[in-house]
Amino acid sequence: MSVIEIKVDGKIAAWLLIGILVGLLIPLSVFYTNTLTPKTEETSEEGNTTIIRIYRRYVYVEFTPEAEVEQVPVGYSHYFLDVEHRIYPESINVPRGSEKTLWMRYTLHIHTSGEWDVRLSTDLSEDQELAIEVPRTPSGCYIRSELVFTSATSFEVTIKFGNPSVDGWNVGRPLVKVLHLYLGYPSNTDIGTPDIRVDIEAWII
Repeated sequence: MSVIEIKVDGKIAAWLLIGILVGLLIPLSVFYTNTLTPKTEETSEEGNTTIIRIYRRYVYVEFTPEAEVEQVPVGYSHYFLDVEHRIYPESINVPRGSEKTLWMRYTLHIHTSGEWDVRLSTDLSEDQELAIEVPRTPSGCYIRSELVFTSATSFEVTIKFGNPSVDGWNVGRPLVKVLHLYLGYPSNTDIGTPDIRVDIEAWII
C-alpha cells in the first residue's frame, strides 16, 4: 500500500486555518444574534411610558372622645398615588391659529388585602397636582389642563394646546403627571401597600 504525501506551504496552511475559523464563527454569530440577544418590538400600546408610584405619609390628627379628655395625636398611614404617562408613538403638532386637545381616561384596578376599601378620594388632597411637561412652549402659545373624577376608580384629563401666532408648534410627546392622589388608609396598618394597575386611554383631537 502506497502512502501519498502532500506537502502544504506554510502560508497556504495559515490561510486554510483562517478560512476554517471564519467558517465556524459565522454560524456561531448568527446563532448568538437570533437566540441569545433579546428581541424588542414596539407598538403604539407597548411603547407608552407609564410610571406608577404608591406611597404613604404618616399624618397626625387630633380627636376628643369626650369633652373632658385631652386631645391626643393619633397617626395614620395615608396612601397616595402618582401616575406619569407619555403617549407613544403619536406626536402632537399644532398649526398656526388652531388648538389640539389631548384627552385621557385613567381606570384604576385596585387589589388589596385586609379590611379596607381603597378608592380615590378628594380628602386630604390639597396638594393634588396635574403637571404637563413638553420640550418647549413658544411665546404666545398656551397649555390648559383639567382633571375630573368620573367615579371612585377613574378620572379624566383634558389638555388643550393652543397656537394663536406661531408658524407651527411641534409639541411632541408630552409627559402628563397626575400627582398626590389620595387613596385612603387601612383599618389595619400591617396589611401592606395596595397593588394598583392603571389602564390609560388617550386620544388626540
